[in-house]
Amino acid sequence: MTRANIDVESLSLNLEVVMGKKNAILWFAAVVGFMVVATILSRNRGMSSYAADAPAGSKPDEIAALKGEVARLKGMVTDQSHVMADVGYHYTNLWFAGQNENWPLAQFYLDETRSHLKWAVRIIPIRKDREQREVDLGAILDAMEQTSLKDLDQSVKSKDKAKSLSD
Repeated sequence: MTRANIDVESLSLNLEVVMGKKNAILWFAAVVGFMVVATILSRNRGMSSYAADAPAGSKPDEIAALKGEVARLKGMVTDQSHVMADVGYHYTNLWFAGQNENWPLAQFYLDETRSHLKWAVRIIPIRKDREQREVDLGAILDAMEQTSLKDLDQSVKSKDKAKSLSD
């Protein structure tokens, strides 16, 4: 036993002697309950004070600070070109996995390719072409998923090397 354990045990024995075992347990439960209630109330009080401090209309400097924070966070987010570079990497590895008939690895890289294509669309769902017309990347991805990616998925699942490497 460590010194801390001995002290706790002796304290426990002292409480039992002074208050009786049943009263000691009730006292201990009351203290723990009080601590839990105090913690909950202090957290709620902190939350309600934020809501009470906020005025009905937002302050201009708060809006400016939030805009600055949004701009800073946008600078930290991965851009679409980085995600598309990953797509190229995954698609290349998919080809090599199919070439070597490593079908679990091919399935992994096919799934990664799909995931990163969806990520790229989430980053910039609509782009503009040279004539400033909107191009819906989500619609293009949907078409790819229904045609070439679906065919590729079937060839990987059927372990068809010739079909998976042909297109």
